[in-house]
Amino acid sequence: MGFMWIGGAIVMVLVIWLLVTWLGKPGYSGPSVQQQYRERSPLDILKKRYAKGEITKEEFDDMRKDLG
Repeated sequence: MGFMWIGGAIVMVLVIWLLVTWLGKPGYSGPSVQQQYRERSPLDILKKRYAKGEITKEEFDDMRKDLG
């Protein structure tokens, strides 16, 4: 009877381990920023930044001209 806590501790360790491995999967949190931008052209990235409001119209036009 005095050692029943060991079984509970083992179960808790297994549950925590399963949660950590499940939450640590690459698909869980979505792709990283580098992965998102790696698969797009510079113009696509620029358009997305403008659409999000990260840059102004003037900045967008200047950067688009620089891209060619």
